[in-house]
Amino acid sequence: MAQKDSNGVIYNIVKDPALVQNRIYLGNLPLCSREELENICHPYGKVLGSLVQKKFGFVQFESEEEANKCAAALNRSSFKSNYLTVRNAGLKLKEANTTAKKTLTVQGVMPGAATAAAAPINDCEIIVVNRNNTKYAEIVEDNLRQVGMRVDVLFPNEDVTLEHVLSNIAARGCLYAVLVSPENEVFQSITVNILQGVLAEHRNMPLNDAITLMTTEFFLKKQRVAEGSVERRHPGRLQQLIEMLADNQELTALQYECIIKYLKKQHEKQLKLELCPIGKLRAPDPEIELNNE
Repeated sequence: MAQKDSNGVIYNIVKDPALVQNRIYLGNLPLCSREELENICHPYGKVLGSLVQKKFGFVQFESEEEANKCAAALNRSSFKSNYLTVRNAGLKLKEANTTAKKTLTVQGVMPGAATAAAAPINDCEIIVVNRNNTKYAEIVEDNLRQVGMRVDVLFPNEDVTLEHVLSNIAARGCLYAVLVSPENEVFQSITVNILQGVLAEHRNMPLNDAITLMTTEFFLKKQRVAEGSVERRHPGRLQQLIEMLADNQELTALQYECIIKYLKKQHEKQLKLELCPIGKLRAPDPEIELNNE
């Protein structure tokens, strides 16, 4: 956003070094307009300006908190079929990669996927339609945190559609989205959207019933994960890499190595499940497998 300073000189807030901490950098950016770029950032804070260049861009927020929230939400998300690399513009690339590697080490994911790293994915996002209902949203947040969910409260801008917000949240791998409106607070209810697995929307459920539903569903998911039977999805970061591969996205050698190691382990597990009665591993015949398709 260009404007004139007190001396009449053209001033571009997106290039102001004093405000770099309130700015995000977006890499692997597809061809898009400034308006399109700002639209995907609006749900996370007040956008003051943007700059679009070939394959990268910048978006300026009002605060560092808003910038960091947007960077965590959009990093590795899909925009026009491209997987974005997003970070606070004040972070140097080396610092961002170091942070990513630490996150992966804590989560037990192979360092080879460092460039696909992001902040831990929330289990639930609480969408607040009116800021006057913030305290009620925080009550919902406290209830969900008590059962072990990672939860955050989101205040989308008025000009961003709910469908757009839900689509963005689902694309990040979030399990649930809770909608809080003024009517919900009056009737002590919430609307629950289940975003992964069997999709569902439960409108205006009484709060206690909704918390019970989400808690039960959440623990069942955790149990399936522990038993290794969770909906045939791969671990979060590897799922992202596999989707990038399926979409013909460019991968690094380390990312390919990460996928190969994972697939080898999965192959070994599957072979053990296909043990012959005499105790030997039965490897599938590729010719037979192809003919059966």
